[in-house]
Amino acid sequence: MGALSEFGSALDALILELGQLPRPQRRAVTTWRWVERHFGTLDFFVGRLARVFFGRQLYAALDRLQRATNALMLIAPPPVIEALNPIFERLSSFGDRGENWFELLQGERSAFAAASRSIVTSEPIDFVPPREH
Repeated sequence: MGALSEFGSALDALILELGQLPRPQRRAVTTWRWVERHFGTLDFFVGRLARVFFGRQLYAALDRLQRATNALMLIAPPPVIEALNPIFERLSSFGDRGENWFELLQGERSAFAAASRSIVTSEPIDFVPPREH
């Protein structure tokens, strides 16, 4: 039960950190892709500076989520593992997130919580997360 709780807390911390990041503007993305192609060293240097100055909490949240996920994977029954899949699929699309990305992630977080509760209370899972339209 502790691993379920720790994963949920770690996921919530990561969602909070991700919610504070600005959504990239199309023009900035296009410009930065040009910089990546033509000035790879500058891209690397700016990325390192951004991690040092702005990414400490985000990387700490990612580290905590990775540790919690690894602990959970060792003990979780199949319904919980299945509830993790949509969460990680959503997280992998963060760079291309749409307007309702966080809403969908919260729905998937709720489905994970329902799967977790079903293990603790031995009740069937009845929560279905919202899907993209």
